[in-house]
Amino acid sequence: MSVAYLRPRVPPCRLAALLCALVSLVGCLASPVAAQDATWEAWQIENLQAFARLYGQIRFFHPSEAVSEVDWNTLAVFGAGEMLKASPAGWLRRSLETMFLPLAPTLRLYGVGEAAPDPTADWPPRDDLLTAAWQHRGFGFGEVDLYRSARVLRPRDPLLFDVFPELGEVVDRELGGGLRAVSPLVLLSDGERTYGGRRPDAVVVQDELEILDPVANMGAYNVNLRLGTATVAWNVLRHFYPYSVDADWDALLVELLESSLDAGEERAFYRELKRLAARLDDGQADVAHARLDADRSLPPVAVGWIEDRVVVTASEADGVAAGDVVVRVDRIPAEDLVREQEELVSGSPQRQRARALATFAVGQEGTLVRLALERGGKPLEAEVRRDRREPLEPPARPAVDKLGNGVYYVDLRRVHADRIREMLPELAAAPGVVFDLRGEAAGGSHTVLHHIIGEPVLSAPWSVPGVIRPDGEQVTWLDLDRWRLEPREPRLAGRAVFLADARAVGYAESILSIVEHYRLGDVVGRATAGADGTVNAVTLPGSFRLTYTGTRVLRHDGSRFHGLGVEPTVPVAVTMVGVREGRDEDLEKALERVGRH
Repeated sequence: MSVAYLRPRVPPCRLAALLCALVSLVGCLASPVAAQDATWEAWQIENLQAFARLYGQIRFFHPSEAVSEVDWNTLAVFGAGEMLKASPAGWLRRSLETMFLPLAPTLRLYGVGEAAPDPTADWPPRDDLLTAAWQHRGFGFGEVDLYRSARVLRPRDPLLFDVFPELGEVVDRELGGGLRAVSPLVLLSDGERTYGGRRPDAVVVQDELEILDPVANMGAYNVNLRLGTATVAWNVLRHFYPYSVDADWDALLVELLESSLDAGEERAFYRELKRLAARLDDGQADVAHARLDADRSLPPVAVGWIEDRVVVTASEADGVAAGDVVVRVDRIPAEDLVREQEELVSGSPQRQRARALATFAVGQEGTLVRLALERGGKPLEAEVRRDRREPLEPPARPAVDKLGNGVYYVDLRRVHADRIREMLPELAAAPGVVFDLRGEAAGGSHTVLHHIIGEPVLSAPWSVPGVIRPDGEQVTWLDLDRWRLEPREPRLAGRAVFLADARAVGYAESILSIVEHYRLGDVVGRATAGADGTVNAVTLPGSFRLTYTGTRVLRHDGSRFHGLGVEPTVPVAVTMVGVREGRDEDLEKALERVGRH
């Protein structure tokens, strides 16, 4: 069968115009633009919105072979820069067509209020042809193997899941700037090339983007890079984040683009990306940057939010003691400093608070921080140096500790499965065991559950989004295998109690959810993070790294877990007196519960 129709010929004049546009890109990106020296017009914001929306529509949902081959991070930076140029009548449409038609020839742009063109009108007969479409099992262009994206040729290729778009289905969306875009979700293919899969000038696009790739990784002082980074981040989250957000996605896009334009300094833009992650209310979401994080350090002081004050819980600094109240940090009220940091971290309220406290007074490595303190009602001051890369933890008891009453304490943040199995005879004979999950669980920690349960139990339901259409439309939830835990000998004869707080996240919450649902023991302390599930990680232009929870986790009864967490059956409020006296009030309450058994 002839497949000549699979590569429509591009007129030489169009190819020449494309080359001229791409050559001008080098100069556009090589000259950093200081956002604070520029005035941004409303039409530029409209252009950027249109580009961002079309970028996601073509990158993730147009199944041409050219889409699979282009460097999309670099294209995001290029396209964003083009959107800032002068805007004569019809320029936006011509610019978008120049960028995207070589990669997606069946794309059609038309004006709002006009009749929608049919991008499949001139297709050949379907006989003996395959159908090509994208299937996304979560966002599959990240770093985690659980998630996978594939351009599937049906029926030749195995499906990622059973839902596949129908031939003739299109995406028709308003872009902004008076334009709409319609493109097919399914293309016809002979097994090697698709009808409407590429034009000859697609090679030119790919070659030019390869030349520009190092430019796309320059610092975020370049406005084009900031806007390209914002474009990629918004699209990943808009189409693949598995939870609803308490915000309008289109409004979030405008807000992100405007803040990206105005953030002339790298760290200012970094903060704006963190604010975007914070809007997800996802306790595992964050943005990181190896170079910008390299000189960040903490003072050798740990703090907690206790009795509505910021209180030192551990210190290696001279002149600062556990139980001291932090009044000000470099003249900023301590409570205000915590709340400011909460705006940059994602999660439930309790998770935001815990993450903000863990990075209290973060700043440039080696710099001094002045603390105004209060001890026993008397003011005092201390000056400490930022010299720690990791938060200071309060003094820890042994990971496995046999207490005076024969009850065992087992720190599941530090004790792995092999050590648990070694200790089973002693734990089984103990009158009680207190398991500490006030943080991330060590590998294999759920092993303990086999020796507590009397019948088989299941973990909470987990699923990943099966995506074939943009904007979270008609998502298919793909169930993942749940843990099925069987009882094992020896069984723990005593009472099991679990310590928890907002530092318990992910795997630790998988364990605690089982404890909660099957009532396997008291949960003592405070609510957990409410952020279970497998994290996905995405590299953005400029070497920023976006992480977020890519799976949906529900409670055993199917109700919401995300942003809520496991609530304690025995709540504990830590006190200033307890901190000053070096007591672990959670553990004290747990021992009381064991004593009532």
